Amino acid sequence: GRGRVKSAVDARTASAGKNYFGRSTGYADKKIEEITEDDLKTGRLDCVRAQQLENWFNQRAIHKVNKEQGQGVVHGAAPTSGQNVYIARDFMAQGVHRDGVQDGEISQADLATHLQELAKVPAQRLDGEEWGAITLDPAMPPTATYELRASPRNVAVQEFDVKNSYNTFAPYRCVFTAGSSPLFSATPNAGTMNRRSGEPVHVIVRFSPAELVAGAEATLVFETEDFQHVYRFIGST
Repeated sequence: GRGRVKSAVDARTASAGKNYFGRSTGYADKKIEEITEDDLKTGRLDCVRAQQLENWFNQRAIHKVNKEQGQGVVHGAAPTSGQNVYIARDFMAQGVHRDGVQDGEISQADLATHLQELAKVPAQRLDGEEWGAITLDPAMPPTATYELRASPRNVAVQEFDVKNSYNTFAPYRCVFTAGSSPLFSATPNAGTMNRRSGEPVHVIVRFSPAELVAGAEATLVFETEDFQHVYRFIGST
């Protein structure tokens, strides 16, 4: 009955303490008084949700006051005066209904896309020079040689770490030489290495044959301005 509902609410309120209840407008208390047994069983409403509702109304009220005082206004946005009026045409044109972004603002999705695109751009050398074509020393043996085997339309993976030889941050590139088999791919292709004491760069190479193949070869070069590692790969089905 009603007594059991009130007892359950009182117990949850006592256990929640000030984690949920601080300064109150009384709205949450009012909603708690309206809680029924069915509300508790279904999770539709309890003391926590009641306080969340009050918090939401409080946040909206604070936002309204701040906006009226000029706080939280995007720099460069057109000034507003008087009472805000909802105009469906303008609202639709701004795209707020679609992605929650006001004109002149950057959404989290756009920011994430920008960072992903930025990560694909080769890191600039510290000396300001262009990376240029890859140059290999024929007298230097490869750092490592890997043989990968995969059935057609399957993938073989080889992973390894590359540690910085110096105790400075270093831009790098990790690319295959011209003439390497296109059946091989590697990630990442470029970036900035941690210092020698930091985490190494984790490189992943994939061999993805589409048909029967024997002895596909590729040479992967990982280099900074100060050092170079060469990895030889041989792939077969």
